[in-house]
Amino acid sequence: TNGSGAEAINLAELLNKASFLGGSSSEESQRALLQLSQALASGTLQGDELRAIREQAPGLTDVLAKGLSSMAERGALPEKFIGTTMGDLKALGAEGELTAGRVIAAFKEMGTYVNETFDKSPKQFGQAITGIANVWKRWLKLMSQGDNALSKINEKAWQLLEWFESTDGMAFMERLAKGINFVVDAIMQFIDWI
Repeated sequence: TNGSGAEAINLAELLNKASFLGGSSSEESQRALLQLSQALASGTLQGDELRAIREQAPGLTDVLAKGLSSMAERGALPEKFIGTTMGDLKALGAEGELTAGRVIAAFKEMGTYVNETFDKSPKQFGQAITGIANVWKRWLKLMSQGDNALSKINEKAWQLLEWFESTDGMAFMERLAKGINFVVDAIMQFIDWI
């Protein structure tokens, strides 16, 4: 039904946001979400899949633990879940307590927390680059339409964009960011010294 489709989309967005809260990179988040989806499809979250999620997306497991605890506090889960921490998840998983239904309910329980925390958190560098790339692509599409005078630069601009999205381009941007941080730190130390 349309309702369940919208619910699935909302859950996917929530999980995606939660995976970034612990500082995970895009690749780590994607791997963790793949492991989580496999676990949910199998019916329980445990073993290697749980370990992988804990390592690659600590924000995801933190939200899961808080959600389980919150549900227990209001009586929706047994008392043993009250005060659940990330460290408790391994034992709960081994006991088969992390069923797909409970895991999904725990994430939904924390929906407001995840959205508010995500909105307040500083945008990550990779997210900013993705946002810039999306705007850039829309602009290039407009520029390439019709007989626009600027359409002549379109091909070169696309080549530049593809390079920025390549491994070399991302590595260059990360080195540039680190270099800028280094210079700023050096200036701050110099000011402190003076």
